[in-house]
Amino acid sequence: MVGGLARRQFADAHGDLNKVKAVILMTDGEFNTQYSALGSAAQQASRHCDAMKADGVVVYAVAFQAGAASEALLRQCASSSADLALSAPGSTSRP
Repeated sequence: MVGGLARRQFADAHGDLNKVKAVILMTDGEFNTQYSALGSAAQQASRHCDAMKADGVVVYAVAFQAGAASEALLRQCASSSADLALSAPGSTSRP
């Protein structure tokens, strides 16, 4: 199985354990918009990732041609190191 998906199960509102809540976050880590009243774009992204994980969502992070700071943020965002994929800078292939 990809990442930790096989080992994580969450019951839905009806107790069904056959469903998994997951997000695939794929980005180069370059933020286009920032809402200054809510902190920097990186701070906002970090808070969103923390909130998703706290709510039982598995976060898979895919860094595509990301710089070091963006990779660090995506490492923090991913639910585990197995849920993180990195591509080499300048690569056009999938990680």
